[in-house]
This record gives sequence, C-alpha cells and structure tokens, in this order.
Amino acid sequence: MIAPTDHYDTEAKCRGVHCTPARFLFILSRKRRALSLKTTNDLQEESPLEFRIFTDPVALQKLLLTLAGGILPTVRIFVFTILLSVPLGILLAAGRVSKLKIIKAPISLYIYIIRSTPLMLQLLFAYFLVSQLTWSPLLQFIFGDKRADFPMRCIIYMFSLNYAAYFAEIFRGGIQAIPVGQKEAAKVLGMSRAQSFFRIQLPQIFKTVMPSLTNELVTLVKDTSIAKVIAVSLDNRTILHLAEKQVSALASIEPYILVLVFFLLFNGIVEQGCKWIERKMNYYR
Repeated sequence: MIAPTDHYDTEAKCRGVHCTPARFLFILSRKRRALSLKTTNDLQEESPLEFRIFTDPVALQKLLLTLAGGILPTVRIFVFTILLSVPLGILLAAGRVSKLKIIKAPISLYIYIIRSTPLMLQLLFAYFLVSQLTWSPLLQFIFGDKRADFPMRCIIYMFSLNYAAYFAEIFRGGIQAIPVGQKEAAKVLGMSRAQSFFRIQLPQIFKTVMPSLTNELVTLVKDTSIAKVIAVSLDNRTILHLAEKQVSALASIEPYILVLVFFLLFNGIVEQGCKWIERKMNYYR
C-alpha cells in the first residue's frame, strides 16, 4: 500500500517535486479557480448586455409597470422635502442675519456641519442611530411605525434638514440684497419687523433667489436617488432602486435608460414650473 505522501502530482512529477496531500489540494484549488474564472469570462462574452426589451412589447410593458412602482416614492420625497425645507430655510436665514450671537452662532454651526458632510452619510447616520433607540410614543408620533413608516419619514426628514441649510444661505443672500431704506420706510409707516419682512421683503427675496432655488430643486430631483440606500421595503423603493434590481435580473441596461428618461422629464417639469413662478413675480421689479 502506497502512503499518501508517496503520491506525485503530474505537474509536480515533471518538475521532480514531491507532492504532499496539502500541496495536492492547493494545486487542485488553483486549477478549479482558473477553470471557474474562464467559465465566467466565457459566459460574459456569450451573454453581453443586449437591447432586447424595447423590441418585446410584453417585456417592455412589464418593465414599465415595475418601474412605475418607484415613481410615487420618488415624487413623495421631492414634494415633502420642499414643503418642509423651504419654510425652515427661511427661518434659518432670518436667524443667520440676526445680531444676537446666541441665535446666529448655533445656526451658523448647523449650516456648516450640514454643508460640509455628504447627504448619504447624514442619511445613513440618522437611520441607524434612530433605529437603535427604544421606540417611545414620541418617536412613534414623529416616525410612525418602525417597519412601515420609519424609512420613508427618515429619508424625508434628513433631506429636509439638509436642503434647509442650503436654502438658508440662498435666502440670506436675498435678505442682504434688499436695500436698507425699505426697512426704514416700513418702520416709518408703522409696520412691525414681521410685517415688513413678510409683506415687503419676502416677495422681493423670492424673486431675487429664484434662479438659485431652481438650481437646488434640480439637484434635489437627482438626489432622490440617494434614498435607495435605506429603502428597505417595497413601498419605499425609488425608481432607481427598482431599476438596479431589473438590470441585475434581466442583464440589460434598458431599465437605466427608462430611468434616465424619467429624470429628464421630471427635471423638465420642475424647471418649467420655476420659470412660470418667476414670470408671475415679474411685477415686483
């Protein structure tokens, strides 16, 4: 009977090298790995990404219905972020130009932190931090159900806090662009500071900052794709998240093309809406 240590690998025998069981297994694993890589490369060469869905009406309809499920979450993030971040940005801008350091300092620090860190990192940090907390009645009221409502609400809140910082700087520039004489004239007419701000200054501020606001809103449309990092349930998945799943399943780049068309249309609607608002505000010139 030949001992296991007396076996020789064919390749090793040709080189005159004694092959132990450990060496034999090592060489065998190397050969299997090389064969596996070769097979994978052959499959990739035989199955490249092909444009075959657009020519199949049934497959195209199925893909469109699948991607349509991500349109509502994407639009929801965009709309609620605007509704929350614009008023908050105005308040932050008012505090930013305040002469009281106790108000101006923390707001300036908040804006600096938000603008200096990536939105995706803020989103992940908030999601994992809050999800580790004990679900108290207060958190239940703010974030809703931990499984169903929390991911989407966390996305909307963090997007709003992030964009409020950018809107605050935009509105601050608009506030500082208002001539001081208007404030003094409003004071002479007996208006309070709040009346002067909302009736005289704010309409002019919006007219001044509309181009910058439009740019931020266009960026917000594109940033909604970041939400896919915590879109853990089917109801919270954005259109880009669903497209990635379809690209992997169908081995086709066509879902990305449809998402590209969606964002082009979405941004086109946003830009035209902002231009319409700007035209309506022309009488403030």
